[in-house]
Amino acid sequence: MAIIPPPTSQKSDARPISFLLVDPTNPQVVSQTTTITLAIRPEDLTRTDPSRITVQQTLGTPYLDNFGPGVSSIVINGTTGWHRTQEGVNTPDGMERWFNFRDQVFNNWHSRKQNAIKAGRDPDQVQLIFADKLDQIVCVVATATLILRRNKARPLLYQYQLNMIVLDDTINPPLNITAPTFITNSPSDLQKAALKSSNISISRLQSFAAKMVASFPPVVSKLAASAAEYAKTAATLYGHINSAIVAANQPGTSLLTLARISAGAGASFFQTIAGIVPDTFGKAFAMQVAAEFTNIRCLLSTNAYNTQLFYEDYSALYGSSNCSSTNGGAPPSIYAANDGNPFLDVIPTTPLPPATVSTASLQSMQVLAINDPVLSPFTVDQLNGYMNSINQGFSVAAV
Repeated sequence: MAIIPPPTSQKSDARPISFLLVDPTNPQVVSQTTTITLAIRPEDLTRTDPSRITVQQTLGTPYLDNFGPGVSSIVINGTTGWHRTQEGVNTPDGMERWFNFRDQVFNNWHSRKQNAIKAGRDPDQVQLIFADKLDQIVCVVATATLILRRNKARPLLYQYQLNMIVLDDTINPPLNITAPTFITNSPSDLQKAALKSSNISISRLQSFAAKMVASFPPVVSKLAASAAEYAKTAATLYGHINSAIVAANQPGTSLLTLARISAGAGASFFQTIAGIVPDTFGKAFAMQVAAEFTNIRCLLSTNAYNTQLFYEDYSALYGSSNCSSTNGGAPPSIYAANDGNPFLDVIPTTPLPPATVSTASLQSMQVLAINDPVLSPFTVDQLNGYMNSINQGFSVAAV
């Protein structure tokens, strides 16, 4: 007679349920990961995996719009017990386990995200991980609601309900608790490298613009003055963007878009000139200028100029209610004494942008930017017309 093996163990020591709080945003902290394992597993666990579907009832068969899985949620209910565990007299009892649990899944999770924001780091890197070995669930969650219940039928027990939103079912990169790894090339390092490369290209463009009239071959001499003006204006625009990043300001989206288009237009313009001029020195000079525009366009198209995170701070608007400022509350609002309007401070008047471009100038710039100088190169007259149109409506204030 065959021996039937016992079923898989579902005891808490073999199938624990834990919460891991991962915070790689603060390098001064010795341990970036804190773990708490529930001494008593939840009395009830519910995971809901919805589908994003909509059924349309037609005259014939029903029609189903299926957009894949939706946002999952997990709800656990239970108690933290009363007695200490048998591991030792200094182990936490039920009350202490409740406070530790609350700190892990709610207080510390929120506070660490806020600390990351204040330090200018990415708060999304602060993750609360729900690891349920019993049900094979490991996911990044957000605490939606934490409820504490006390009942006279169970007066010694802290009863809780935790509602979680599943943010990610995949832990990537793999979690290494004993030796956490960090990305060495941080956004700040990436920006420093991009700024250094961009400043070199800006300096070269300004140098090329100064000697462009003398360096252009006779066959394209009519383009020299307008090309020099464009290179000088574009270099000033790129200087504004670099200055904004150095000052810890985020360049406007419209300004970045204009800079990308202008860099593409400049690269295409000088690549076309390189294909027109017959002499070697003229080709080399045009390709040098085109290379600097190409470098600027590449830098502006990467994440080097989009890695800064900014969060609004509205703490100055807070004020006390009645006399709460005398009993540990917030101080009186700065707007209470002078009847100021906080709206203008929250949404201040937008300063004038450093660059202006007309519709005709932008259209000509876009035509040059998307043109293929090899398959369909423009003629000298066409280049002259587009460049004159750009210069007439394209201006940038001095840095």
